[in-house]
Amino acid sequence: MDESAEFEKFYDEILTEEELPESVTAGYRILSCLRRGEGKELYLAADRRTYRQCVIKLAYGRQREFLRREAECLMELWKIPEKEQLIGNGHPETAAEDSEEQEPRIPGIVHFYEFMEGADYAALVREYCEGVTLEQLTNRRGWLTETEIIGYGTQICGILTFLHRMSPPMIHRDVKPENLLVTADGRLVMLDFDTVRRYELQKGRDTVFMGSKDTAAPEQFGFSQTDVRTDIYGAGRTLLYLACGSFEEKKLEKTACSRDLKKVIHRAIALEPDRRQQTAEQLLQELKRCGSSLEIRSGRRASMVSAISFLFGGYWPYPYGI
Repeated sequence: MDESAEFEKFYDEILTEEELPESVTAGYRILSCLRRGEGKELYLAADRRTYRQCVIKLAYGRQREFLRREAECLMELWKIPEKEQLIGNGHPETAAEDSEEQEPRIPGIVHFYEFMEGADYAALVREYCEGVTLEQLTNRRGWLTETEIIGYGTQICGILTFLHRMSPPMIHRDVKPENLLVTADGRLVMLDFDTVRRYELQKGRDTVFMGSKDTAAPEQFGFSQTDVRTDIYGAGRTLLYLACGSFEEKKLEKTACSRDLKKVIHRAIALEPDRRQQTAEQLLQELKRCGSSLEIRSGRRASMVSAISFLFGGYWPYPYGI
């Protein structure tokens, strides 16, 4: 174990709840620190009343505004009627309990529990999702199969379709493998919403860059305003990573993906927004056509194997398949 890892382990061991805001520790018991960054911390915790595990995102300084934006976005997606019940300076008596009975309006949106804010901090409490991110899954295996890529791609499109149908549309601006968690049953969950913005018809460009360099569309660097096609680009870059374990577009040609799927991915990550799929629904339909073609090819392959096996009296002469 290197020195930095030893320090992180030591820090976790000496972590005391007195170091965190009292309004947070009054309702939640801190179990471990999951991640730290500049002005941001992520904790695994347990509700003191229900014993349910959850994740607490803490923000300080300028990061507080982004966390508040994320809380407001999640409340809008959940259509929570009384913001005052969940946003305050203390721990509401019923907010966490009531949220257990709520169901997300669509799959793929992380459960929101509550938001707290003090003089120098902000805290968002959300569902703890057990699983691995698409980034971790791909890094572990090197690349995913075409069936998996299409399956996860259709789920991404489902999440984006819901966001983009809001009025005005919600633009995520940071669709990437690291932000998408795969649960034990294969469902995708979008974890972070602190980069979301509303589309403004009269606006020429975004005022602040938000996103990640490997998946951010060109317009996110100030050339024009982001819109739903920005998320198409992020989805395409995510599919590229699943296909070859890299964000290098040239590596896609060396993969076993079909020509149809490669064409869909290349179109999604076009530098000019007008050349991409124009909506998440359009990308979804193209992925579904790739899936149908894959089923047909798989069916033909299975038929050919059966026919050759029959000709050889049940003996398959090629040990490595075809």
